[in-house]
Amino acid sequence: MDSVSRVKLRGGYEFGPALGYVVVGAARANTSGDSDTAAVYGIGFAYPLGDRLIISGEAMRQNFNDVTRSRGDLDTNTFNLRTTFRF
Repeated sequence: MDSVSRVKLRGGYEFGPALGYVVVGAARANTSGDSDTAAVYGIGFAYPLGDRLIISGEAMRQNFNDVTRSRGDLDTNTFNLRTTFRF
């Protein structure tokens, strides 16, 4: 696997100060011999810790078909945890 690129949209609902959301989009996996495009879907959350700091996380799933030379499937789960500082 050389690289994976994603384009995604998210939409959600506020639960008090927290934001719960769903993610949909597309992912592109590139290897030295082949490439494939797959749908991306998942869920996430964002929670502010004060006025300037936000902690958030996502769980996403991608199902690639025919991404390797052997025409095998590549199903991936991606988990992201991040902090955002606003200044």
